[in-house]
Amino acid sequence: MYVTVPLALLGSIPVILMAYWFLSPARAATLAFAFGTCFLPNAEFPVTGLPDFSKSMMLSLSSILGILAFHPRLLGLFQPSIVDVAALSFCISPFASSLSNGLGIYDAVSSTLNATITWGIPYGVGRLILNSAADVEQVTEAILACGLIYAPLCLWEAVQGPYLHRLVYGFHAQDMDQAIRWGGWRPVVFMRHGLQASLWMCCCTIIGFSWVWLGRAKGMTLALHLVVVVLIAAAFLWMRSMGAYILASVGCAAVLLSQRLGVALPQVALMAAIAIFLPLRISGVLTGSDAVDWLRTNVSEKRAQSLEFRLDNESMLIEKAMQRPIFGWGGWGRNRVYNSQGEDLSVTDGLWIIELGTHGLVGLITLFSLLLSGSIAFVCASSRLATNLSKVQFAGAAGWSIAAILCAIDAIPNAMFVPVITLTTGGLVTLSMPGCCSANRTAVLVACDATYGRGTEEGWYSLDSQ
Repeated sequence: MYVTVPLALLGSIPVILMAYWFLSPARAATLAFAFGTCFLPNAEFPVTGLPDFSKSMMLSLSSILGILAFHPRLLGLFQPSIVDVAALSFCISPFASSLSNGLGIYDAVSSTLNATITWGIPYGVGRLILNSAADVEQVTEAILACGLIYAPLCLWEAVQGPYLHRLVYGFHAQDMDQAIRWGGWRPVVFMRHGLQASLWMCCCTIIGFSWVWLGRAKGMTLALHLVVVVLIAAAFLWMRSMGAYILASVGCAAVLLSQRLGVALPQVALMAAIAIFLPLRISGVLTGSDAVDWLRTNVSEKRAQSLEFRLDNESMLIEKAMQRPIFGWGGWGRNRVYNSQGEDLSVTDGLWIIELGTHGLVGLITLFSLLLSGSIAFVCASSRLATNLSKVQFAGAAGWSIAAILCAIDAIPNAMFVPVITLTTGGLVTLSMPGCCSANRTAVLVACDATYGRGTEEGWYSLDSQ
């Protein structure tokens, strides 16, 4: 590990604070979480009495500090919503799991802090930063800018191998064997796994595609949008992740159908599929044996064995989880399956099965409620938003919603997540509330920034954007 690791983690704090000082809250928050996730090292340092210091902690705490220091008026404009119950419940579910398993108050507080830092704060920041139609566009542009910068790095690693993290920070973020795919390399760049990098580029591709297809931009604006999306999509095709390719295909189909059927129907169908699959899998009605047989017949024996191994492990873990179905087994690997000699027999791949075993049905339900909360709110308000926002801004928000659903689907086979999508999930909840982008609310923000002596000359909350 190089000295660049602590320098990058600690040095990014003043950089993020400067972003909150010089940029609008929407752009600063998105750049902080997007660039931080994409470029900071995957390292953790123990902190007594607190969760380990990592890039997740650094990004969350720096963003909170930036808002408190430079945009405190956003706190006064916050409007609680019933939808926030999902995020709040998920963040406190580890507390109940620890106490119900006799792990003590210290473990309960520590695990709750970890969930809050990892999930709750990005969601909360997203709830605060969207206050005008211009903010919606700024968030979309910031996400795609990061994806565009990542594109050549992904292409380089697809050819040369996933060595950038080691070159800059002195160690590999994942086992190199897992980066070998289809006779080549699966890019990792500065993320903790190639699957996370693939999911990130998948989300950028879907958001960009929605931005172009539903936005109805014209002339040079359309040409610029197309160039950005084509470059991101070209890099994504080199990610060598079949799961991400499937998700991208589903996401693109949802965007195309949104134009014909409306935004709501494709997204409701995808969310319903998640709601149906999980109970069937937990109850044992859905075993996946048919999928294994299909892969064995139509694809390859190797892929069939891989899926069969994953399903067998899931079945073991489900059986163990159902011994403590409400709040789960808590942390410290208690959710895993061991033999009489204490050897670990299980492999946990999906975030859903980890959450089921660790925090029980309460944790599982609140996790997916959090992941889908923004999309549910957006679908319920989609007809009003399409009228009140310009088409290109509505198109960007539609892309966030579809990307969030894809991330929820990916949480079934994998345990990866993209913090900036948690941010946009919170943003979608705010965006869907009545009066979010009203002229009165925008006028209040303009007046507040005038009081603080900053921001108005950049047009952060321009009434013209309404």
